Amino acid sequence: MNNTSYKIGLFAGSFDPITFGHVDVFKRALDIVDELVIAIGIQHHKSALFTPEERLNLIGQSVQSDRIKLVTFDGLLVNEAKRVGANFLIRSIRNSQDFEYEKTLATMNFELSGIETINLFANPQFSHISSTIVRQIAKMNGKIDKFVPKNVISAIAEKLEK
Repeated sequence: MNNTSYKIGLFAGSFDPITFGHVDVFKRALDIVDELVIAIGIQHHKSALFTPEERLNLIGQSVQSDRIKLVTFDGLLVNEAKRVGANFLIRSIRNSQDFEYEKTLATMNFELSGIETINLFANPQFSHISSTIVRQIAKMNGKIDKFVPKNVISAIAEKLEK
């Protein structure tokens, strides 16, 4: 773990696709840490709409800051956190179900690594948004412009045309 005054936070997720809720958490996390590592977890058991590389590209287009680093990882989150020198894991809580899950996850991650988790509650205007729901709406030709950045709208449309 990085013990200097320079604080690195790691926010991991699938981000398939990135939503305005994610963007909001990224910006708020930058108020807490000096550098934010956004880590896309490779989840072999899930079928994703976008490849990890496409997700990196969409995130990079959606949030631009010299204080954000984008990576992919395969394996335990805490191992990636140690690899990048993270002081904190950043997570987001949308509802009471998320709270219980994130509480358990934070405890396990601390037991495994000694790295603290900072949980940010979702901004109420974004608390109903999930990548899964966005994908479902898009697949049924619904409007998703209130939920995702413009570059994501066109990327989803292109992906679903194939």
